[in-house]
Amino acid sequence: QAYVAAANRGRYVVENFQETPSVGDGLAVMVESYQRLHLDDLAATSLEVLKTNYPNHPQLVDGKFNPRQAEADN
Repeated sequence: QAYVAAANRGRYVVENFQETPSVGDGLAVMVESYQRLHLDDLAATSLEVLKTNYPNHPQLVDGKFNPRQAEADN
């Protein structure tokens, strides 16, 4: 499924580009992908890292995660 691939790409960014601004986006991709896959523990962990390290990330609104894509019918 596409969400598995997206989560893997996000993780790759986080692991390999740690000193770049792209890490926040990688974490956001991971959060959204894990949420779509119903991997709640992984989504929650990734979200906490995003909130802690990138509190002003555009996908965080009032401390809550705002997904880029509306929920699609699968």
